[in-house]
Amino acid sequence: MGAAMAALRWLNEGWGYEVTTIDVVDAFDLAVAAADRAHIDNVLDRIGVLLDQTKGAGNAFVRQSLARRL
Repeated sequence: MGAAMAALRWLNEGWGYEVTTIDVVDAFDLAVAAADRAHIDNVLDRIGVLLDQTKGAGNAFVRQSLARRL
């Protein structure tokens, strides 16, 4: 789950080159799947906290990309 959460963090902060919605959704799906395998129940809460920590274009893009999943 760590690598996928790190990917979401950096995408949320606006890092990346030609990032697409698919990149964001893939990172989200990997984080959720890893948390499920590790029996971590609060992954959606952790992602919510991550998204609340940053504002800006990257954050807006990640929120828009994940709107149907959150």
